[in-house]
Amino acid sequence: MQRKKGFIRHMKQTLISILLLIFVFISPSAMAKRDYLTQITPENFDSYHTEITTRYNKLISTLSPDLIRRFKNSKGKNLNRLSKKQASYKKEYFDLVEQKKQIDPLYRLREDLIDLYTAHYKNTDFDRASLQTEATVLTVGLFNEIRRLKKSYRSIFIPIVHNMMIDVGVRKRGACKHWAEDLLAYLRTVNRGFFYVVWGEANMQKITEHNVAVIIPMGRPFKDGLIVDPWRTSGRPFWIKVTADTHYPWQQWTGYGAYY
Repeated sequence: MQRKKGFIRHMKQTLISILLLIFVFISPSAMAKRDYLTQITPENFDSYHTEITTRYNKLISTLSPDLIRRFKNSKGKNLNRLSKKQASYKKEYFDLVEQKKQIDPLYRLREDLIDLYTAHYKNTDFDRASLQTEATVLTVGLFNEIRRLKKSYRSIFIPIVHNMMIDVGVRKRGACKHWAEDLLAYLRTVNRGFFYVVWGEANMQKITEHNVAVIIPMGRPFKDGLIVDPWRTSGRPFWIKVTADTHYPWQQWTGYGAYY
């Protein structure tokens, strides 16, 4: 019995060591790029997005397809035989590509929230400007909160491995239930007139159990909601309609309640 306990303890220590090595050497935090999202607020979101999109489109129309291809193939490395002007274009190109990579998902989530609401109320009279404002506040706030939680959880690039690290005591939080709990705690603080929020669950009390935050248009049932699930993508914003996510049999967890 003592030998068996010693073996289990040894295997546990070995697993912890392997997980720590994965985190130190493979974690995306070691390869973090400049965070442009810190510059974005609900007030400047539209102007910022328009400016970056306009600058990007203008640059793309200026550059030849061959030069853009060379930029892409270089993967950010220095290229030989570039003129001073081309080198300047190269720096601007990668800078704008990175900014678009970061801001375009915000725009898509904001538009998805607006579409989610208008799909059910397109024939009713409501303040569309107020809907856009609320969707913008939710989007910018969610992205900021997801970024904060990812840093707080010290998420690594494989969600299941992160869960294992919690199980053996290397991490304290960062499982799907923690993401759902903390995101909903934030969403409850946001003034909302067009959406309410609930806790979604699937496969309760099974090894495949999953938990998420769900945003739903006012007056609509759970199935019309939008799942927010950064756990699935290791701390990157991820969202999908409840009815479109065929991986899980989602239902509302009534034990949490609904917040309007």
